[in-house]
Amino acid sequence: MAYDKGTTGFATFHIRIARFCLSLDLPQKWSECLDGSIFAPFIFDSAGQCKLYKLVFHIIDPNSLPSPPKADIPGDGPIESFPILHLSSIQDTFDKRTSQAACRLRPHTLAIYEPSTRTMETFGFPPATPLTRLRFHGVQAFCGLFAEDDGLLVHGAGFVIDGHGGLFLGPSGAGKSTAVELLKPDRLLSDDAIAITDADGEPMVHATPLGNITDGPAEAPLRAGFFLQQGDEFKRAFSAATIHDF
Repeated sequence: MAYDKGTTGFATFHIRIARFCLSLDLPQKWSECLDGSIFAPFIFDSAGQCKLYKLVFHIIDPNSLPSPPKADIPGDGPIESFPILHLSSIQDTFDKRTSQAACRLRPHTLAIYEPSTRTMETFGFPPATPLTRLRFHGVQAFCGLFAEDDGLLVHGAGFVIDGHGGLFLGPSGAGKSTAVELLKPDRLLSDDAIAITDADGEPMVHATPLGNITDGPAEAPLRAGFFLQQGDEFKRAFSAATIHDF
């Protein structure tokens, strides 16, 4: 695993998608969770010539706060109770921000974006699944990077067949992941988040680690997009050969 160990308890990683790079400062104890993860093939020694965005994760020890109040968070599983993050717990850090900084405070996390340094710092309590937290903030960061340079980060499943790129698009539950699995393409770019560059010219689709499954870094000219709508019964509307008609 390629990363730089700092002396402040952080490890620095560089995640590259196309010509963009997200520099991550993670607590060193998180570094092990990236080994063998979906992010591992996208980690490089340096940012190279890529456009850079910095993301720093700070973990707050709930025991360091005087009896923090808690709130319930409903989700897919049983309702869990988490401490509420109060701004006073990081007041010193917040006071150092410039007047241009943007802040978003939620009950359990705080994110501060500093445009002058293109850096987002996030504060929160130790997550049960660090990769979920990383994916959530990674999507936000890469959305901003691609939007600055005639690109997009889209919610969809992407694939490559005979050097041609295609997308399955639709809302959650429409069947994007199922469709790409049944298609059996030469390469799966991602089952949930696809990067597009040169959207107004000759668009290219790129793999990302921001979904659940990917075959690793790859790219291809975008040739087709399929908008899915969930039906009452399964019906195969096209085959892999269909993409060659575009």
